[in-house]
Amino acid sequence: VLALAAVLLFGGAPSVLATRSARGVPSLRAPAGSLRGRPTWASGLLSAQVALATTLTAGAVIGARALSDLREADLGFEPRGVLSVELAAAGPDVPRPANAEMTAAFLARVRAMPGVSSAGAVSGSALSGGAAGTLFRVGYESGEATTRRSATLRLVQGAYFYTLGREIEEGRALRAGDQGEGAAPVVVNESFARAYLGYPRRSALEARIAITGDRSGWREVVGVVEDVRMPGVPPEPEVFTAHSVRPVAGMAVVISGEGDPDVLASSARGILAGLAPDLAVRSVEHLPELVEGMHAPERFVAGLLAAFAGISLTLSAIGLY
Repeated sequence: VLALAAVLLFGGAPSVLATRSARGVPSLRAPAGSLRGRPTWASGLLSAQVALATTLTAGAVIGARALSDLREADLGFEPRGVLSVELAAAGPDVPRPANAEMTAAFLARVRAMPGVSSAGAVSGSALSGGAAGTLFRVGYESGEATTRRSATLRLVQGAYFYTLGREIEEGRALRAGDQGEGAAPVVVNESFARAYLGYPRRSALEARIAITGDRSGWREVVGVVEDVRMPGVPPEPEVFTAHSVRPVAGMAVVISGEGDPDVLASSARGILAGLAPDLAVRSVEHLPELVEGMHAPERFVAGLLAAFAGISLTLSAIGLY
């Protein structure tokens, strides 16, 4: 209704006024010098239209540059050539230790696939979120008082950090010797270290963490890993430890390799079906496509703004003519 009213008002009314002032069609064929000057208000409207069109075009250019900068921003990981395969228990009766064993066997078989350079697994989604929150306490060797906080607990198996290209800011990543039972060490992300451990003023490796409900006692912090910075999703504090500490079936296996991602995904499904029938593939995602999809709202807005700017400039040019 508004669009129709705008067309009638701004298209019909000026036409009627122009026809009256020009005294019909015959006078329109007269030499330009014989016509009276355009009304001041019409010139003002045309000037405003040109000014708005120029402003809109500048906004479209800024939006396109911002989208380009967003695509080139450091995400905290390298998505190229990485495939994420999310696993889930096919039934409720699978014991937790069996989950860790089946995931480890699956990773070993995946790493042996042609074209695969590395593979690892993490609880929840491959990048961030989707894992269980937990309470913990922080302590130091100096005997300082501990505080109770909440963070996301992420369980890791294999070369998860290396496969995603996540940089270790301090210390080291989790390794094979950390997978055993007992007080397994932990790695925290940058957000956790900055929020709770005084990083970078103070080394995060001086801290120990006690997870609520964990009978193993204090766990040593052995590393700080770079945050994952996804568009529109602020990083949250995360704690990473060995999968065997609290085995779950909801793991995301990340695979880095060359070749067609669909072929890799099909091969991974076949390995899982023959190796661990109690685990099922919930979803398969190619990380470059996932990242590009997260840019879709910004890309849509930039395209829409550019289209409006083009239409506005065209109308201004017609009006000037």
